Amino acid sequence: MQNFVEHFMQTVSEQPNKTALVWQEQMMTYAELEELSSKIASRLLRRGAKNEKIYPIVLERGFFYIAS
Repeated sequence: MQNFVEHFMQTVSEQPNKTALVWQEQMMTYAELEELSSKIASRLLRRGAKNEKIYPIVLERGFFYIAS
């Protein structure tokens, strides 16, 4: 049984151009969502966040909210 991240990464690998999110009139593919999520994670790690820790992130609803 896969966890959420494993399932998500499998979907990114198998169907990168499939629509993952729709917000208002914008769409984002699985590949784009994975790229945005990785950028956010990298930025947090550069600022001192540690793996396996939980950090609150306050954002308005939208792509950044989901990617975080």
